Amino acid sequence: MAEKAFFTLEPTEVVPGKYMIKPDYEVWGITHIEGSGNVLPARVMGLTYAQYLRFCRDLLNAELVGKYHKYPYPLFDNVLYVREFITLLNKRATLIKWEKDNPDWTEHAIEVIKKRLHL
Repeated sequence: MAEKAFFTLEPTEVVPGKYMIKPDYEVWGITHIEGSGNVLPARVMGLTYAQYLRFCRDLLNAELVGKYHKYPYPLFDNVLYVREFITLLNKRATLIKWEKDNPDWTEHAIEVIKKRLHL
C-alpha cells in the first residue's frame, strides 16, 4: 500500500509561526465540499469535531481560534509530536481509502482464515 499525503501541516497566514492541518482534496478524490474541511481529521480519527478540538488542545497543545464561528479550528506549532500525528492521520486515511477501494476484503480475509484453520 503506497503512502499518500492525505494531510499536510501547512503554515497559516492567520497567526504567523503557527500551522494548520490541511487535507489534500485531490488525493482524497473530493471535488466538492460543503461546510468545513477542518472536520476531516476528526472523522478519520473516529471523533466528533468537539472531541477532536479538545484532543488537539489538550494533547497537541494547539491553539483554538474562531471560538464564536461555526467551525473553530486548531493551530499548531511545527513540533515532532504534531508531525507524528499527521503521520497517524495519513496511515488511517490510507487504510480508509483502501477499504473503500476493496469492499470485499472482509470476505476474502474470512476465507483465508478458514483455510488456515482448516474449517
